[in-house]
Amino acid sequence: MGRQGPPGIVTQGPENTFPSTLPAGRTLTGAWEVDANNPTKTGTTPASVAISFQFPLAAAPAAAYVFAGEHTKECPGSVTEPRAASGFVCFYEGEVSGAHGVGLLPPSRFGAEIETESEEEEGFFFLNGTWAVTG
Repeated sequence: MGRQGPPGIVTQGPENTFPSTLPAGRTLTGAWEVDANNPTKTGTTPASVAISFQFPLAAAPAAAYVFAGEHTKECPGSVTEPRAASGFVCFYEGEVSGAHGVGLLPPSRFGAEIETESEEEEGFFFLNGTWAVTG
């Protein structure tokens, strides 16, 4: 083991600066994936995933799903640069394999949920992408 280095610089921010809710106009982003295995060739299998916002919002946002290559006024970003207008959570589509249909459950101020189902084929299926929410 080598010699101990010089002492580091320790700084501390002001007390009580951790926000209790996401400040207005600030954006959080993340990635999501829904995947599962359909054990049958004759039916579909549902699957869903929930995301949690790193900070609670002041109110529940509206939710929107953005198909690959598209964007909207409320969701002006893309899967590689997710963005959302204030009061919206936007799910941007990335890759899709064997999944059919997309559903968004009503989000809360703490997170959101996206669901899909398999095509009527046996095997693994998935749907993934990124998300953004703005306070």
